[in-house]
Amino acid sequence: MAFTRPKSTYEANNPPRKILAAKVTVRLFPVTPYFEDYYKLWKDKNLNNPKKNKYVFMEDKAIRLRLEAITNTSGEFTFPNMKPGKYYLWTSVDYSLNYNTKEYAGTGYTAYGNIDYYKQQAYSNGFNDFLEAFVEVKSDGKMVTVNLKN
Repeated sequence: MAFTRPKSTYEANNPPRKILAAKVTVRLFPVTPYFEDYYKLWKDKNLNNPKKNKYVFMEDKAIRLRLEAITNTSGEFTFPNMKPGKYYLWTSVDYSLNYNTKEYAGTGYTAYGNIDYYKQQAYSNGFNDFLEAFVEVKSDGKMVTVNLKN
């Protein structure tokens, strides 16, 4: 299952809701020595930093070794008949959060004193969360359950 939770709306008594990764592509790569080296370089912010125009790319031959699955509306996905080994899964989830807030609209003057007026303001923020996980299939026919989350 693939899902994320919004971080910006967390309240102690009201944990953030799950945002299901519906209808997104999940990519699976076998973890080989080449992939392990690539992953270390990709995670190194000194070597892979788009702000500094530095990028780490995977070799085309290695990219072709991936498998892909599309999640259903509940964020569930499967890769059937996988051989024993270690695998890396990733996807990204786009979502938006809508907010309402009160915005100061001015002050009125009455016989009883000043009164502040507020109007309801609605806005929306878009987000993209990167979800990844390493998973190991220990034996043939063994089902592995993984929560792909950030």
